[in-house]
Amino acid sequence: MLALTRVKSYLEIRKDINNLKLKCSNKSKQCGGACIPKTHKCQLTANQLREVVERTENQIKDLPYERAIAFNPKNGRIALTSKGNSVSVAFSADEVRAMQGAIVTHNHPNLGWSKNDARSKGLSFSPSDVELACKSNMKEIRAVTSGYRHFLKPAPTGWNEQYWRSQVQPTYKKYEKQVYNEFATQIILGRKKIDQAEADYHHEVIKRTANQLGMDYSRKEIYGN
Repeated sequence: MLALTRVKSYLEIRKDINNLKLKCSNKSKQCGGACIPKTHKCQLTANQLREVVERTENQIKDLPYERAIAFNPKNGRIALTSKGNSVSVAFSADEVRAMQGAIVTHNHPNLGWSKNDARSKGLSFSPSDVELACKSNMKEIRAVTSGYRHFLKPAPTGWNEQYWRSQVQPTYKKYEKQVYNEFATQIILGRKKIDQAEADYHHEVIKRTANQLGMDYSRKEIYGN
């Protein structure tokens, strides 16, 4: 039987104590990675927000344990963060509610794979990741690995727990079986190696699920690794 990796990623989040802090003057305040006049409202552009999130992702992508971080999408400040173990981070119901409307990123550690193993570049979202994003009504969920940044946003109609149960979960299960059978056949025929199948499995499942339901999913390679 093909042993495709099913890594669960649970996120525990608490008040952040490691916000990037700048030395702003008495007449200014921090907004993302810059100081602005205190009389101005802190509202980051999409590019500024992306830079803030990616800077943090670059710091956690190669950690041997999972770290989850939630960002306020308006000002880029870290609202919640927590450290887990190599495969998971726990979270409370109150903390999940606190993630509503946030951009939440976390890393998927290398689980001992060598550099010549396709899985060493990292795996995409697990079903638990997607379930959490729906139930907490995140603005966006992200997963960073040594080789990729993964992004998932809801369809224009949004997502919640009911949407997860009625739409996402059955669709995801359908494509789990479909991709599993396709990859198993390719391995038997010698067209795909097992490590590559496991590396691509979650990516392919969530890509097909997102395409059917109108969610916005993408995976971008991180170069220079």
